[in-house]
Amino acid sequence: MLLIAWEVKSREEAIAAGRNPSLLVQNELWSEHLIEVQFDGESGGTIVWEWHAWDHLIQDFDASNAHYGVVAEHPELIDLNYTQSGPNSATHNQSNRVFRCTRYAPDYAAFNGKELTPGSPIEIYPTDIENKSLPTDFPLRNNPNPFNPVTTIHFFISQPGHVKLEVFNAIGQSIAVLVDGILSDGPHVVTWNVAHFYSGVYYSRLTTNYKTETKKITLVR
Repeated sequence: MLLIAWEVKSREEAIAAGRNPSLLVQNELWSEHLIEVQFDGESGGTIVWEWHAWDHLIQDFDASNAHYGVVAEHPELIDLNYTQSGPNSATHNQSNRVFRCTRYAPDYAAFNGKELTPGSPIEIYPTDIENKSLPTDFPLRNNPNPFNPVTTIHFFISQPGHVKLEVFNAIGQSIAVLVDGILSDGPHVVTWNVAHFYSGVYYSRLTTNYKTETKKITLVR
């Protein structure tokens, strides 16, 4: 099982990494990390792999601190001072033009000396993907994000049919069903008012007859 978690960095740690101090409005910085857990029985498990966003940073604010470089020349790294989605977030960027997913060939220079042997079921270049004619384009997004207390959820469906838009809390419990019925194709907008919920991370999940998509939503009081 893959888990997503936050790790809190102190003001001193953030500044030493190259964070602009004026962006630390709460004297801390939240960074994401991924953990893969291999279960052992019903209540135990072992961490077999982990990835920390904090290990993949770049910044162009302070040449005397760590991770200094030209941000535009390193799309594989996270700009520590990119703040479109909030001043206390290192990696929660709605449209970060610097941190993006890109497929590189195995002979890419940055891979020199790296272990690239894929582990099942991940492949460097999948060869057994079947192209299907079913529609897949309904980008799910909400604005603003983070928000308080109202956000607008936008989505697009390519064919009419049954659609369900549901919101879950961080432990997977369904807390709101915003749409559950037949919709026409095209763009749709739903407003979610969370005046009675606590601050934290939530997940909106859009389900149609042909695809499911989930997006993270952050409520900040």
